[in-house]
Amino acid sequence: MTMSIRGRLTLWYSAVMVVVLVTGAVVGSLAQSRLALQGLDDDLSRWQAAGWVTPAHAAQIRADVAGRGTGVRLSTALGTLAIVLIGFAAMSFVAANWQDMSKLARLAVIFAGLWGFMGLAYVFAERGLKRFADAALLGATVL
Repeated sequence: MTMSIRGRLTLWYSAVMVVVLVTGAVVGSLAQSRLALQGLDDDLSRWQAAGWVTPAHAAQIRADVAGRGTGVRLSTALGTLAIVLIGFAAMSFVAANWQDMSKLARLAVIFAGLWGFMGLAYVFAERGLKRFADAALLGATVL
């Protein structure tokens, strides 16, 4: 089976986009966790100076936060990647069929996608899955 040049370019573009998005998500998450830990250290130092927290308690707080593992979770990375890929699939579907769809169908597809992603974000937020809720809102934004 041979692919046309358009098919190969689309496959190549999709692969590059997936790699870039996953790399960006991992780097962003690591930077965010590092900044959060630095912010916690700054807050604990300020609270110690104000006398609100003892040095022993500050050390216990730092040990507790460091022990939680604030790094990137595979489920979060895969969930975000899935939302992005679903968004790309929706955009490809709409782009391929846009001329054949009536105006009402176009509007219905856009609203159904937006409300679907926002509803999914609400369900995830209610269950305490903040990162998945953020990924679903990303899907609504992509759409």
